[in-house]
Amino acid sequence: MTLIALRLAFLVLCTLGSWSISQIYPDWAQHQLIGLALGLAGGSAVIGIDLATKSFSLRGLSAVTFGLFTGTLVSYLIGNSVLFSKVDTQTNVVAPDHNVPGVYLLGDGHCAAR
Repeated sequence: MTLIALRLAFLVLCTLGSWSISQIYPDWAQHQLIGLALGLAGGSAVIGIDLATKSFSLRGLSAVTFGLFTGTLVSYLIGNSVLFSKVDTQTNVVAPDHNVPGVYLLGDGHCAAR
């Protein structure tokens, strides 16, 4: 019962906070119901995520976070490595060549296959 009361209080605070933020800007002050609806939707989304992840473990969260960090670091290191030092940075894909599947026309007039 206490958890329901806390969730309800959180939802009320989100709704009132979005309403007060909408009062700052003159364009949004005319549409108070939209500001209230955004706060209600945002608070409901957070509560929904909380309800959906009841059986979520902290070990899984830390593993996902570590995996994302490691993947980002490795992709950064590969992107800045010597492997791509001779790549022409001015080459841009202009439009696909629809006559040949998997072939793209590059900005310098050459074709490249996928």
